[in-house]
Amino acid sequence: MRWKAQPLRPQRRKPPGKPKKKPTAILEGQVISAVNGKPLAAAEVYISGLNQPVVTDRQGRFQVKVPAGTYSLSASAPGYNLMVKEGIRVAGEKPLQVTLKLTPAGIEMPPFVVVEPHLAGSVASAISEERVSSGVTDILGAEQISRAGDSNVAAALKRVAGVTIVRGKFPYIRGLGERYANILINGISMPSPDPTRRVVPLDFFPSAMLDSIQVQKTHDAPLPGEFSGGIINLRTRSTPDEFLFRLSGKISYIDGTTFEKGLRYQGGDYDWIGVDDGTRALPKSLENALGGLSGSTKLRPKTRFAKGGFTQEEFERFGEDLSDVWNVKRDTLPPNGRISAALGDKLHWRDFSFGYYAFARWNQNWRTFHEIRRKFVPVRNGQELQLAEDMKVFRTVREVNTNAYLNVESTWREKHKLFGRVMLLRQSTDFTRIREGFSNTEGAGLRRVRLWYRENELFNWQAGTDQTFAFLNDLNLKFLYSHAVASRYAPKERRYRYDQNLNKGGVFEFSNKTDNNQIIYSDLDDQEDSWRIDLTLPYHFFDDRLKGSLASGYWSTQRERNSNIRRFRYAGNVSPDLLAQPLEDILTPENIGPGRFTLTEVTRSTDNYSASQDLQAYYVKLDSTFFDLLRLTGGVRIEENQQTVTTFELFAPDNQPIVSTLDSRDAIPSVTLTWLISEDQQLRLAWSKTLSRPDFRELSPAPFTDPNTLQETVGNPDLQQAEIMNYDARWEYYFSPKENLTLAFFHKEITNPIEKVLLAGPADLAQLQNTGDATLTGFEIEFRKNLDFIHPWFENFFFSGNYTFAKSEVTLLPENLQVLTTPKRPLQGASKHILNARLGYDNEDLGTQATLLYNFPSRRIAQVGQLGAPDIYEEPFHQLDFIVKQKWNRHWSTQVRLRNLLDSTVRFTQGPKTVRAFRRGREFALVINFQF
Repeated sequence: MRWKAQPLRPQRRKPPGKPKKKPTAILEGQVISAVNGKPLAAAEVYISGLNQPVVTDRQGRFQVKVPAGTYSLSASAPGYNLMVKEGIRVAGEKPLQVTLKLTPAGIEMPPFVVVEPHLAGSVASAISEERVSSGVTDILGAEQISRAGDSNVAAALKRVAGVTIVRGKFPYIRGLGERYANILINGISMPSPDPTRRVVPLDFFPSAMLDSIQVQKTHDAPLPGEFSGGIINLRTRSTPDEFLFRLSGKISYIDGTTFEKGLRYQGGDYDWIGVDDGTRALPKSLENALGGLSGSTKLRPKTRFAKGGFTQEEFERFGEDLSDVWNVKRDTLPPNGRISAALGDKLHWRDFSFGYYAFARWNQNWRTFHEIRRKFVPVRNGQELQLAEDMKVFRTVREVNTNAYLNVESTWREKHKLFGRVMLLRQSTDFTRIREGFSNTEGAGLRRVRLWYRENELFNWQAGTDQTFAFLNDLNLKFLYSHAVASRYAPKERRYRYDQNLNKGGVFEFSNKTDNNQIIYSDLDDQEDSWRIDLTLPYHFFDDRLKGSLASGYWSTQRERNSNIRRFRYAGNVSPDLLAQPLEDILTPENIGPGRFTLTEVTRSTDNYSASQDLQAYYVKLDSTFFDLLRLTGGVRIEENQQTVTTFELFAPDNQPIVSTLDSRDAIPSVTLTWLISEDQQLRLAWSKTLSRPDFRELSPAPFTDPNTLQETVGNPDLQQAEIMNYDARWEYYFSPKENLTLAFFHKEITNPIEKVLLAGPADLAQLQNTGDATLTGFEIEFRKNLDFIHPWFENFFFSGNYTFAKSEVTLLPENLQVLTTPKRPLQGASKHILNARLGYDNEDLGTQATLLYNFPSRRIAQVGQLGAPDIYEEPFHQLDFIVKQKWNRHWSTQVRLRNLLDSTVRFTQGPKTVRAFRRGREFALVINFQF
């Protein structure tokens, strides 16, 4: 039998005599959700000694006169657990303020996500926040993320309506690419460790570190003006209400990778924790000679006219010190694994409380891919495609993530809070690839090898306060300061090639071409200091017939980036008899020196740059509700932005650098009207005018190589920022605190969209250009419903999902069409259809939770066609996952994750031809959790 708490009822006492009249006092307060602080309307508050409950208004507030004394309070609301608060002493003329926090009924958070009673991130809290928000917002709570078994933000976000993830890292929201998205952490921006993108890769963030993910799809004045697809706000873990300790471990098997042969090479002793131990570092002899990666000394021979150069003996020593590991071997790969721990508590003393939450995680993943890659050229005026390159690609990726997070909070009377947060995110990727096949341009077979190790890191600390002043009509002040450093260290990337010698029976020999080998060192540092202050003043007039708030705020961001690259190669020759040997047997000390192989520096004059941004913004916003029927929210944000990127020649500091600037002052208006049709449904209409600015590197006319795609790209100092007109409508219906149905419509008009366009010529060079206008129109349907309406047998089942239709079109200008095939096409990376479905089972008595998930994005353009060839499309991918969690007792639980059960082929097509295809493999994982 399950015990169920009952509301406190008045206790009748018969006084022994005529009672003395006690002075009266005022008890007032607010009933809110414990998970997100949102007010609960129509909640009932029982006060001991009173016959009838007090019912809260739409803002969750109540007020009652009672005789001075000590009382017990209990509060209840539909869909929430009963809450009891004892020992409430009421006395004096000043009203006593009480806040009652209710938790959603039937919510049991998975232990490795959060431990009761800390319930931030539950389904009910997510739906509640979507409902009371002033705009169109989607919330993905920790409970939903955990049920799906998604270990990072990129994997989790593809469950949100209208969101797809490209290359496993970058978000496309409603068909708009990552340049039209903005990523915040706790409401403030972050720098990116990616040298060619301003958006932080989303696989960088562990989902276990978050309470929730907010996807804002309509603009609001307090938010940055760089917005169109949406703003993704990652909200990190708050402190728990009670002591928690959690340990979690995971081991997983991937079909085609685990216990199979993968590509490896000799790395460092600390690769397993994602830290290079110096194995790949620039040799000391070379570092001292050059002054490090940012040194202005170039590796050049000493001559009569260059006395600052180096002797032949020094060159020989440099070459011998740098050449060590080149060969790739095939080793059996181990299972993937993860270990994480969390600790937290909240301590109380009188009206003060102090809480903390600490989290640490280590995760290692191996992936092996066997791909086919083909390149076609158009013939017969584009009527046919002829095979020009046919390659087989074998690549192994080792990814190590180490994360740490600490949050401390101090609260006084629940209305005055100070907090500090610090996080360290590290992602180290070791990429080994062999690409072998036939190329028409080479006239024979070739083999390319790439060894690429990189360490991405984001360090961030935040400090702030959240103050509510009762004596100033509950004026709320929020202040947040953030210091963040994003870095990318890629030591000793190695690329080399072997060519097939048909005169020697097809044997592969070390190539004599100029691109036969290269060693690259790169280092990027991006530092950002931001702060914001927000003031909100509530108001109530005419017996709450008119109520709302007036808000204003200021935002400041200063950002500095420095990027350094050094390139080297071995030039020369040796005996032809050695060329078929592995490269480690060719580039030996005996073969390095005068008349043999000599180390040369091939750093480009445009490889190094520095950049800065100074952004100042201020806004005003009015949020008014009329007669509990209409809610009007409007505001304007002013942004003053200055961007400068300086590309300089490292070895000629006196030469004039290439300086590109962007200086703008923009007004960003937004307005949302919400019709509160009933307690269960509402309709929103929204309009805003936003923008998208070019990134640092995109403004520089200097050429650069995208390290992810190896696409040679040149920036454009004439780029203009894109301007976007956004129109939105959404109807929402709420069956219960955990069930809803929404239907949304959106339309966007983009002026001066920024696209990557291929230039005419043999160099396969791309440039960022403003194209013609672009439009995007679509709708979204989202729902969550328990299935007990079918039959009581289904009371433990629920079904949820979302569908997005988005039709886009971009019109290219004549200057964009030098080599591109199609003057009108959909936006690159945009899927016309996106479908998510989720069938869930919850049995609290058995402690069993099961979820079946399906994800489908339709085909999308991966690469724009050129020279008459059609566009290259990524074909639809069907993903089916099944997650089962079993709670054994109070402390132990397990979870089994079956991912990518269909194991569909990832396929890219150009017309009727397949240009790329591979499988990701099925994944089977076991998670064991311990909580206390």
